[in-house]
Amino acid sequence: MKKIKLIITLCFLVFLAACSSDDDSSTKVDNTKQEIILPKDLRAVWFTTVWQRDWPQNQFDVSVQKKMYTDYLDKMVELNFNSIFVQVRSMADAFYKSKYEPWSANITGVRGQDPGYDVMRFMVEEAHKRGLEFHAWINPYRISTRAKVADSFAPLKMELEENMYVDCQKIRVYNPALPEVRQRLADIVLEIINNYDVDGIVMDDYFYPSLEPGEEFPDAKDYSELAEVGQTKDQFRFSNVDKTIKLLHESIVAARPEVSFTVSPQGNADNNKKIYADVESWTKEKWVDFVMPQLYYDEPNFSKWANHWSRYSWYSVPMIAYGLYKVEDGSFNVAQIQRQFEVADRYPRYMGTTFYSAKALFSGNGEVDDLIKSRFANPALIPHNGRKVLPEPTAPVGVSLSGSVLSWDSNNSDVIFAVYRVAPSFYDSDKARAELVVLTKEKTTEVNSSGRYYITAVNKRNHESNLSLYVEKK
Repeated sequence: MKKIKLIITLCFLVFLAACSSDDDSSTKVDNTKQEIILPKDLRAVWFTTVWQRDWPQNQFDVSVQKKMYTDYLDKMVELNFNSIFVQVRSMADAFYKSKYEPWSANITGVRGQDPGYDVMRFMVEEAHKRGLEFHAWINPYRISTRAKVADSFAPLKMELEENMYVDCQKIRVYNPALPEVRQRLADIVLEIINNYDVDGIVMDDYFYPSLEPGEEFPDAKDYSELAEVGQTKDQFRFSNVDKTIKLLHESIVAARPEVSFTVSPQGNADNNKKIYADVESWTKEKWVDFVMPQLYYDEPNFSKWANHWSRYSWYSVPMIAYGLYKVEDGSFNVAQIQRQFEVADRYPRYMGTTFYSAKALFSGNGEVDDLIKSRFANPALIPHNGRKVLPEPTAPVGVSLSGSVLSWDSNNSDVIFAVYRVAPSFYDSDKARAELVVLTKEKTTEVNSSGRYYITAVNKRNHESNLSLYVEKK
């Protein structure tokens, strides 16, 4: 009986490992049967548009807006980032022409005013020109906020039945209990991914709203009419958000399966329960591809919650969102962020690094620049996170070395090439951790350090070929 239990356990662990990504391992086996561990790291910046925090900062001239955005992108490329998370829907508004919601006031200063250009198309195309992935960041329920109850919420400027939204003391939200709200949110996501070549959809921690002390969410009528038999009110609310996440996942997979779906919850998992976000279950159900907790804490809480979220790497690719804004406002110093990197490195399954937010990253602080340059000294490939929709590339062939010039051949089209180096210290190991030296569209590059060099081909959806045969530089 013990042997049977052991076999079942081992089979289950193998199954989990196989399911932890879409058959896109971070390891490859070379022709000597050595296991080569290939580094993967999604490196992104939160590009915040609500209240114009990062962009456009009250700059409503189109040429000024465009230059501000491309300056951000150029800086990201310089620092070896590979993705940007742009907030394209923060208050039931849009950075694109939508049949559901009005143009965002953050673009022109006036809600509903056409800015005169396709903002989202411009942003996506400029990111892709620079080899950056573009992930569309949306806030699902939030419609409007106000400073105090005596104030009025901003006019809706869209057709909504009164029961489709709920007014709380300081926030107006879509009603999470209604099936028609869930479908509307799915339709909005479909509008984005069908009309724009985005690489991912990202949601942060705005689900049921955080309320004022003593305030109760006004859903007694919905609970009495829509709750399942025996459901408590808490179970009802959790279920409402679960249904939204499940529907968004299914809608994305059906329409554009290569698009990833990321949720960035509060780092403190206990706080997510207060907004009825069961993120751990969403990862287990594989409704999200990336889980990216906001670990905006100093010790000991950073270590505590980094350990907590690493446990869900069996199900979704885990990343960490770092609170770089705390360096900007003086709450942290750069050394604290460096210590957080060191903690995160204890958990090799973390395969993503994101910073909130762009304004903090590009504040001109030389220490921040040095920190990022040190952390991202080499380029990085993004861990594949959606479903495979393109054939996997074939491995490059004909790899040769003449002096310091490495060359190869390939019959793949529309790919980039990743050049990896394995240091001599790993030659006699069963496993070797490779270093990504360069990403290039060319079939030649210069290498200067001793080691074994391998090449892979990577298509535009981050599917990576097997390793080429290696050549060794003495």
